[in-house]
Parts: sequence; C-alpha cells; structure tokens
Amino acid sequence: MNETILHRKAFILVLSAATLVMALSMLALSPVASSLMVAWNVSFAQIEWLTTVFLLVMCLSMLVSPWLFNRICFHKLILMILGCFMIGTILLSLAPWYLMALVGRVLEATALGAMFPPYQSALLVITTGSRQIMVMGIAGAVMSFAIVGGPAVIELALVYINWRVFYGLLALLTILVGIGSFTWITNIVPVHVYRFD
Repeated sequence: MNETILHRKAFILVLSAATLVMALSMLALSPVASSLMVAWNVSFAQIEWLTTVFLLVMCLSMLVSPWLFNRICFHKLILMILGCFMIGTILLSLAPWYLMALVGRVLEATALGAMFPPYQSALLVITTGSRQIMVMGIAGAVMSFAIVGGPAVIELALVYINWRVFYGLLALLTILVGIGSFTWITNIVPVHVYRFD
C-alpha cells in the first residue's frame, strides 16, 4: 500500500517537473530579443515570430495529443515528448542562425502542446475522489507558473547567465526528468487503435 502511494507521488512529481521545465521555455526568448537580433542579424519582427510560431504550433499540437494519449502507451509517449523537447532546446541553444532557432522552437512547441492535455488526464486517471481536486490544483499551478512566474524567473536567471546557457540548462533538466520518467512514469491507460480523424 505504502509503495503504491510512494509511486503515485513520484509519478505526479516527475510529470509535474517535466511539464514545468518545458513550460518555462514558452516566453523565455522575449527578455533577450535585442541580444537575439544582434546574434542572428534579424529584425525585431522576426524575433517575435519565435514566440508567435511557438504558440501557434503548441495549440495545434494540443489538438493531436488526445489521439496520441490513447494510441501510444503513456510511458513511451512521455519519453517521446521529452526527447522532442530536448532536441528542440539543444538546437535553439546552439543555433548559429535564425532558421535553426525557428526549427528548435517548433520542436519545443510540439512537445509542450503534446504534454499539456495528457499531463492533466494522467493526474485524473491515477487519483480518485477528493485527491483529484488537489492534483488538478497542482496541474493548474504548474501550467500557470510558466505564464505568470516564468518570465520573472527567466529575467533573474539571465542576470547571471546568457540565454544559450539558460537553454542548455533546460536541456539538462529535461534529461534528468527523462531519467526519472524511466523509473516512475508507467502506463496508466490501455492503448486503443483509433483512426486519425
């Protein structure tokens, strides 16, 4: 019984940490727009597209994620999402030119959009009764923090490190969360073969 409770708490912690790390990337480029303009010799409008494209792709990815949640076993799905995000983050942190950064942002957005709905669904599946209210509060706090508190954390971090190092740290944190996912994230719903509509 205690082992089941421990596993459930670890599951929630690892999944929440993964979502939080990924969500921090959403608005992370806005504070360093001027540095990016110099680094890639592009206009402010092009830098704004890094955030705009991110939000557009994320919304489209959210529409596909329920199909993925039912079609792919949850453990593999989370590892695929983390892998996609990590590749995008590494591309962005190393990008010598704008187009490579744009591809990195698209990969990050695809991963984050695919993570949000399964994250909430998974928390509801593994809990029952009044605990569902608590875990949905946790999910809301994690996802809201990226928008409300994330920019402040990023601004503070960028006082001490540059944006490339920040994205390198996000990639490292993603790897650590991925290692935790190997142990604590399990399959929670049966896989159903649905035709993509």
